[in-house]
Amino acid sequence: GIFTDQYMKRLTFILTIPFVFLFAGFSITPKENADISSIYGGTSPCATSIRSFLKIPVTEKCDEIGWHLELNKDDNKNPTTFILKRGYKYYIDNSTSQSKGSITIEGVWKITKGRKSQVNAAVIELRAQHTSEPLRFYVADENIIHLLDKEDNLMVGDGGQSYTLSRIDNN
Repeated sequence: GIFTDQYMKRLTFILTIPFVFLFAGFSITPKENADISSIYGGTSPCATSIRSFLKIPVTEKCDEIGWHLELNKDDNKNPTTFILKRGYKYYIDNSTSQSKGSITIEGVWKITKGRKSQVNAAVIELRAQHTSEPLRFYVADENIIHLLDKEDNLMVGDGGQSYTLSRIDNN
């Protein structure tokens, strides 16, 4: 009949191809030569562990941080400087928030390899003059970076925000 073994194998293969391409885009393994130079943005909760780097006093009320991170490279595509614009606010109630101002932090960045659970992972490391502690991001792919804690674990957000920054430029 029409459903011979050879026909069924060919049909299964043809129907499988779109799913392979669909799910390939959802891989969390970074591409080896991902173009990391870019602009990333997002919002996150206001964890105590990142306040020093972001120049947010520990005594200040802070519920949400807005991020705008520019990663620059030289003509040879080597990492050079970063510009991080951040603002923060706290919630007075469910419909009202109070902005606490914004600043710009500048420094240098580099790409390192490895974090505790993924030895070949690409990691962005930001260094600023006002603190000896770097800020580190796991590169999920060229469009998504995720903040790491001091032990190189992915930071966990809350019901409203995560520590993931998304690429916002169109390069």
